[in-house]
Amino acid sequence: RFRETMESQWRSLGTNISKKFKVGDLVSWKLLGKDKSKDFGIIVEIFEAHKGGRNIVLAKMVCFKDNLTVSVPVINLKRVSKDKMNEV
Repeated sequence: RFRETMESQWRSLGTNISKKFKVGDLVSWKLLGKDKSKDFGIIVEIFEAHKGGRNIVLAKMVCFKDNLTVSVPVINLKRVSKDKMNEV
């Protein structure tokens, strides 16, 4: 039991949910700040980074709005389902 607790303590934030995503997925996420609009993009990389004192799983996306790459924690992402692709 102690070992399970220690392993889960060292696991990166977003490890479990990151298994649901892969490079090439179309995803959406909400931006922070005043605008709070939804943004859309394609995942080009999934990686871990040390932020705020712990490891976090991030996804790098090419953003549709401005064609720039952004990195967002995978826990903030939603995969766009096939039936919603026409709305993008």
